[in-house]
Amino acid sequence: DLTAYQHVHPALGGGGRFTVPLRLTEPGRYHAIADFTTGGKRYALATVLRVPGSSSAVALPAPRTTATTDGFTVTLKHGALTAGKEAALTFTVTKNGAPVTELQPYLGASGHLVALHHPDIAYSHVHPTATDLSTGSITFAADFAAPGAYRMFLQFRTGGKLHTAAFTVAVG
Repeated sequence: DLTAYQHVHPALGGGGRFTVPLRLTEPGRYHAIADFTTGGKRYALATVLRVPGSSSAVALPAPRTTATTDGFTVTLKHGALTAGKEAALTFTVTKNGAPVTELQPYLGASGHLVALHHPDIAYSHVHPTATDLSTGSITFAADFAAPGAYRMFLQFRTGGKLHTAAFTVAVG
């Protein structure tokens, strides 16, 4: 139902096998997506993980232009979102009404954005095209392959801690 999200990185072990500790605390179905590059080409592979027990689906949250996480407010600005057309998505991070000017690199970028199409979980992971530290803004160029609802997860780092803000957008 796209209400939980974890962005984890595996460790390379013996025999070329990647492993990652994963904690799934609630019963239900989870989608695991491995995103990697080899031979200069990018791949994304997915599988479903099931945690036994009773669970019920939660409705996808309605589209909103603000989200809160860990005491931060994140505002999303964008123009018309149309399938097959690249769109600029600008996220501005504030705390107590003031821009967060100390955004720190996380895995080489000022932010990471993952978008998942509902209900087929089509996946996109993009890095920023621009960052304005004076306003606490991070801009991404996103291309939505199909119309419908997308659940997006913005990750940014400040004070040495990683934060995740979730948004739902409607793409025409």
